[in-house]
Amino acid sequence: GVSTDALAIAVLDDRGRQVAALQSDAGAWASGPLPIGALTMVVAGNGIARSRHPVTVTAGEPTHVELRVSRGLATSFVATLPPGVATPSWVWISLFGADGSHLGGTSLARGEDGAWRIDAWLAPGRYVARFGAELAGLAGRAEFEASIAGAVVHVALAMER
Repeated sequence: GVSTDALAIAVLDDRGRQVAALQSDAGAWASGPLPIGALTMVVAGNGIARSRHPVTVTAGEPTHVELRVSRGLATSFVATLPPGVATPSWVWISLFGADGSHLGGTSLARGEDGAWRIDAWLAPGRYVARFGAELAGLAGRAEFEASIAGAVVHVALAMER
């Protein structure tokens, strides 16, 4: 019952750096050669709960992984700047699960009202969102819970000391 039309699958190395993005091919997702060893697949998409899946790539063997995705809850993130701070070129968010696992990060888009926004789809549960900007020291953090009604997370960025 979950559409995979807008599904995105990224492959991260043991340091959390993206090393590949799987491409859709007739209902299956495939990648080129991947580094050998322990990797993490991060799955996200419209209406699909963002999730992480460990995978181990072995030399000389094709790696097949079957992933189960679930419906996600609409969650919006809104970051505002303190008064008098120059407008940065970009503001980012990193999202973490309750267990501290990194679920990914991305840039937020600036709205007409000057706030920075992005929407995501999350499974029910507790999360931590960390925000930052190109301006050194400008950051924010929020702990929140995504429930059946979803969530709107507002964070006022501040200069860290």
